[in-house]
Amino acid sequence: ISGSMEQYRVSKEQNFHEYFTEALIETVQRLDTDTDFNIVVFSDRVRSWQDKLVPADAQNIGDAVAFIRELRPGGPTNIFEALTGAFDFLETQTIFLMTDGEPNVGPVTEPDGIIAEITHINRDRRIVINTIAAGAAKAEFLAELAAANGGQAVDLTSLGVNKKPPPKKN
Repeated sequence: ISGSMEQYRVSKEQNFHEYFTEALIETVQRLDTDTDFNIVVFSDRVRSWQDKLVPADAQNIGDAVAFIRELRPGGPTNIFEALTGAFDFLETQTIFLMTDGEPNVGPVTEPDGIIAEITHINRDRRIVINTIAAGAAKAEFLAELAAANGGQAVDLTSLGVNKKPPPKKN
């Protein structure tokens, strides 16, 4: 939910925040009832919807959708702590990381450092990390992160009518 999610546009009518909010809502609504899940959002800080993984029952899905709809973008991009935050849930088996920006805040911001640290942390847990790159995200970095952790990468960096709105004139 970094600030750039409002700047990048999928179309003239819809920015990335709106587009990916609807995509996440649709994904959550399609979860199998035998799936446990949580949502971790990040900009400069990391915040989890719940303090544990919860079953994908009607109540939790409804509550998750309400949480997602209330999110407002703002701030930089803390990819490292978003990932380590998802590792806090002991039952985690799969992570889907979606970002439209480069890591620019947090204890580790260098892409190679993030890959090395996360892969080291994940060596015993073997959590699958899938990535989705959009906007100015470094798709190659995210693909390497996914590959090093048994996941798949999706590159949506070409998505949209323009990368950012034109600069404002004074």
